[in-house]
This record gives sequence, structure tokens and C-alpha cells, in this order.
Amino acid sequence: MKGLYINDTFYSAQSLKGSDSRPSALYAKAPEDSFLQKLALFYQDFLNQNPCMQVKTSGSTGTPKLMSVKKEYMQNSARATLNYLKLKADDSALLCMPLDYIAGKMMALRALLGELKLYTANPGRDPFLNIDYPHHFDFIAITTMQAACILENDESLERLFACKNTIIGGGPLNADVAAILQKSPNAIYQSYAMTETLSHIALLDIRHDGDIYTLFDNVKLSLSQNGTAIIQARHLCDEDIVCNDLIELIDDRHFRVTGRIDNVINTGGIKVLAEDLEKALYGFSKRSFAISKVAHNVYGHQIVLVIEGSSSDFTDNKALEAKIEALPRYHRPKHTVFIDKIPMTETYKIKRKELEALVNKILL
Repeated sequence: MKGLYINDTFYSAQSLKGSDSRPSALYAKAPEDSFLQKLALFYQDFLNQNPCMQVKTSGSTGTPKLMSVKKEYMQNSARATLNYLKLKADDSALLCMPLDYIAGKMMALRALLGELKLYTANPGRDPFLNIDYPHHFDFIAITTMQAACILENDESLERLFACKNTIIGGGPLNADVAAILQKSPNAIYQSYAMTETLSHIALLDIRHDGDIYTLFDNVKLSLSQNGTAIIQARHLCDEDIVCNDLIELIDDRHFRVTGRIDNVINTGGIKVLAEDLEKALYGFSKRSFAISKVAHNVYGHQIVLVIEGSSSDFTDNKALEAKIEALPRYHRPKHTVFIDKIPMTETYKIKRKELEALVNKILL
């Protein structure tokens, strides 16, 4: 690897490496405690002699954990994306995701390995605000929350649609956001990714792939006895990964995700997926909401609708009632709870266990 342009300044791989006694050229140039300094520290860490580095899980299923991963495997993942998207040297890329997690780290690594022209924007709700970089990029990666916020600004949406390849991760897109993004003239991909596979192993183009993902080369999927995904990808991890994702295999390269086994609510013997209910209820209000559960001594669990904000000024009761009445009888929430803020990870996934604990504390 020769190096790369970062915000129009070239840095050789050697200058990014730094040493124990001397910081890298990028670190020395970057403002103190800035996003650029975090980027410099990532490159220093990646380019040192240690064959492994520490990455942090998102925390969507519990407390975030540190795990050690091989840099060789990180490079394999980065090259898989570069090849899939046919990115070449001097193509432009925007890094606007936190470097604390695998998504941001892998975006930085793809730029280094692909010799892309990397531009940076402080991670935030709308990465296109207050940046003066080229009107379009060949490659960007954003979260589902960022995608929704970009839609609130016409100029930002125009810039997103001008990007040649966009990858969206961090959770499912809601129907309204997806409907708008489907109008893009360029590719916008939803990713299937996790820390354990060093970012995504499959993509779907939301413009025409529906809900069916296409696996990258050298990745195999099979089903566990519970119907969850088992991932085999020896170039990314040494062992098979048994996931909590419930999937439907279409063929050896295509699949759809139907939910998560840890989000199944067993209420009186009826199994209900929280994600399915959230999709069915979507649109009753502009407020954020989620489906959770509360323990019950007869039914095992009862379904709980959690709405963000105060109940005193909630004005969407009729729309909510219509949505609930359209549900099958045993899929209808038995309780509605209002809380100040639905707990989310830094990568904008619902903290389901923390939410369930809050709900049980309120109702029991």
C-alpha cells in the first residue's frame, strides 16, 4: 500500500505509520481531539507490527465488548468490498461514521488499500451539512439514522443521490425512507454486517433487490436447527459464526432476513417477531417507537408498544388504533408505555434488553 489522499493532502503509508516516539504526519497535523486524530490513530494502530487489533461490538444485544481480530482478515474484507463495487485508485470516498466501531474502521481501511481519495466529515445526523468537498463521491457508507436525517434536507438528498455507491448499515430502513431512496439514479445498498465478520458479507440494492441479499464470494450460509444463520467465511474468521438472525435461504448466494430469534415474543404459545410488528405499525406517528415485552405468569410474555415522549401531548391515538385493529388478535400490544428516550446503541440499533428491563420496571 502506497498511501492515500486525505482531504486533498497526500500521506504515504510510512508517514501514516508513525512510531512510539513520534506521532504520524496526519496526527501531528490534525486538531487536538478531532475526528482526524482518531483516523490517524487508527492508521497508526493498523500499520504497526501487531498482527491483530482490538475492535468493539455495537452492543445491540448487550454490553459492548472488545474483540481481537486479525488484520489479515480485515484486509480480506476491505478488498471484497472494493472488488464488489469495482472501486479503483483515485475514486473518492467519504468517511462519516464513528471510528470506534468496525464500520468506520473498515471504511478507512478500504480507502487505504484501494488508494482512494478519502474525505472526512464529523459523524453526525447529516454528514453532508457544512462540508465543501466534491458534489458527489464514488463511495460512501452511512447509518440508517443518517439516511433518514439526510432526507430532511433537499440539498443533502441531492448529494446522496449523486454518490455512485452508497452503503447503509446499522439496522433496517423504514418503509418511507426506503421508498424515497429507491428513486436514486445510483446504487444504494443495504448491508448485512456484523463485527464478527468485519463489516458486511452481503448487500442488497434497495432500488430493485426487494429484501433479498446477495452474498460476497467465499461466504457460505446454512441454517441452524432454530432457523438462524450459520456463517462460514474462513478468510474473515477462523470458526463458523452462529447468528441470532432468522433467515430464509433462496439459493447458495441469496437470502432474506426475517428477524432475530432473540426478538421473538412467545405470548400464550403464539410466536411474534418484534420487527414484524414494528413494520406493521409503522406510520401511525412521527414519534420513534419500538416493540418490547413484559413477563406474564399465564402467557409467558405480553406484547408492549413503547412510544418515545410524553403521553400528555400524544395526538395520534386514532391512527394507532387503526393500525392495531388491523393486526391479528394475538399480535396486538396489550400495553402501551411512554418513555423519554428509547435506548439506542452508538450505531443506532435498539438496545432490546435494556428496553425490556425498562418496560418490566414500569409495568411490574
